[in-house]
Amino acid sequence: MLMGAAGAVGGRFSGLVMSWIGYQGLNLVAVSIASLVVAVMLASKIRS
Repeated sequence: MLMGAAGAVGGRFSGLVMSWIGYQGLNLVAVSIASLVVAVMLASKIRS
């Protein structure tokens, strides 16, 4: 049920997000999130 609700909310707001920031902004957000994930993974790998 939570996955369905998350999908519905994501679908609902995707049009708004695209109209606010467009594809270039969406790409910048995706790169920022991916960079953060990679940095956390590298930091945890270095610590162990």
